[in-house]
Amino acid sequence: TTTATTTAATTTSPHKHRVHRASTEPHINKSHSDADVYTTRRGTVVSRHGVVNRFKMLFTKKAKELEMEKKPLSAVLQEKEEQEAEKDGGKIVLYSTSVSTVMETYWNCQKVQKILHNLAVKYDERDVTLSKEFKRELDARRGVGADIPALYLNGNYIGGINEIVPLNENGELEELFRNVPKRDHTKELMCETCGDKRFILCSWCGGDKKSMMSRFGKELVKLKCTACNERGLMQCPECVLNIESQA
Repeated sequence: TTTATTTAATTTSPHKHRVHRASTEPHINKSHSDADVYTTRRGTVVSRHGVVNRFKMLFTKKAKELEMEKKPLSAVLQEKEEQEAEKDGGKIVLYSTSVSTVMETYWNCQKVQKILHNLAVKYDERDVTLSKEFKRELDARRGVGADIPALYLNGNYIGGINEIVPLNENGELEELFRNVPKRDHTKELMCETCGDKRFILCSWCGGDKKSMMSRFGKELVKLKCTACNERGLMQCPECVLNIESQA
């Protein structure tokens, strides 16, 4: 009896030293009443009544982003501008530059802006020197190294300086823009905050792209500002509010 007891005591159960690790998989409630409930660390995703609203919005947004990624950027931009034109009556987009490095290009952009201003139409100016995103859009639409200014109406390319000036002189440009929303004649600029450039100097970092000091080990480094783009510029808050209110 003593030998048997000793043997039993020294025998190690195969389950004694098993390590129980917390599962990283989402917890799924398998009870009969909550068979369709799906719960993760963020909360309940699917309840007995369907997908929870806050996750439904997240899934819908992600699905739209994935759908847009499948399309070329030029097609996405054209579709978006066509939708805006259908809603407002017309959508003008002008790709230009405010930098006079190449004087001929700069003055051509100024000439087209003056034409649009004299026609008193609202237009969306996208300065390719202020944002790489606008440059990427133009490259996708017209090819790398495309000339500016480049004018679009309702998602369709109208032309550059060589096409716009003759169209304006014979009155065809005004006819093309007959349904485009008009701007206020009493105002020189549509936005006094940014001068219609849609960007202002970053109010967080002051444009130097360094937002704060942080210590990593013994080294003190400056972190890059995430509130502005590669030029140290942020979107004009007044323009953003106007776009959101129109939407």
